[in-house]
Amino acid sequence: MRVVTEKEVYVMHRPSDGWNEPQLIQLIKQEKEPIKMAYFQDEISKIQSDKLYHEQVPKNLIQKLGIALKTIRLWD
Repeated sequence: MRVVTEKEVYVMHRPSDGWNEPQLIQLIKQEKEPIKMAYFQDEISKIQSDKLYHEQVPKNLIQKLGIALKTIRLWD
């Protein structure tokens, strides 16, 4: 899987034991729940919650699942 941004390409390889969809779904719920609760309790703003959802949650999932991620810088 590849994600291309303005300055980088992120390449993610399938884990050797395959994609564990039930585990992935459970981890996503675990990662998102505290953010959702903080937002609904007015502890963080919509902008902050969106940033956490789209930046921190994927990073945490990649780490917890042991997924190899390669970053290729296109330019500075």
